[in-house]
Amino acid sequence: MVLSTISGSNQHVPLLLDYGVEEASGAIYMVYDYFGHMNVFSMLSSSYSLFEVKRIMRGVLRAIQAAKTRSMIHRDVKHTNVVYDLEKAEARLIDWGQAVFHIPGVPLTLNVGTSVFKPPELLISFPLYDYSVDIWAAGHLLACLTFNVESLFPPGNIEQLLPQLAALLGTQGFLEYCEKRRIPLSFTQETVLRQCEGARPSWGKFLGQNNRELATPEAIDLLEKMLVLNPE
Repeated sequence: MVLSTISGSNQHVPLLLDYGVEEASGAIYMVYDYFGHMNVFSMLSSSYSLFEVKRIMRGVLRAIQAAKTRSMIHRDVKHTNVVYDLEKAEARLIDWGQAVFHIPGVPLTLNVGTSVFKPPELLISFPLYDYSVDIWAAGHLLACLTFNVESLFPPGNIEQLLPQLAALLGTQGFLEYCEKRRIPLSFTQETVLRQCEGARPSWGKFLGQNNRELATPEAIDLLEKMLVLNPE
């Protein structure tokens, strides 16, 4: 099991105590150490502090770092897969069911992750992606916490997501990345991306009274370093 490789590597990753297979259905069950927690997604509907945002992101990024040191990609980082212990002020990245070992040059499956958290590489069906997909998803999580929203983009047709990403963030050398990697783009994709060349990230529509204390210059700066269309 992939999870057994990273289990308990630090306090931000679940400790797998036991597992087995249910005979009738073949379903796998797993037993973890207890972690008193609140789901981060549920926190978005309540008030929380900048300190809690920092602690959550610290835990998520340390879990991603632990995975990378073991050549692993989580592939489904999102707010519903992060839990937070209010008393200990510690976060854990859970649900490693889509995690995979990364071997340079070996293609990986594309049908992973959650639609609005999918990075650009998956939206253009590029199978040679790497650890950057977890950084992108963690950046989206940071945006959700910073602006107190469930997502930067409305749920819907995944084909609409790439134009929405480009319109919000600009292309940031993404076309050059596709040309370098010889990634074919549809006429519509290339047209939309070229229209957004030179655009800068625009966060104005997300700012309001409910997140003014959270959307610090440091948070915005980190967002713009993590949410970059060009993974290189």
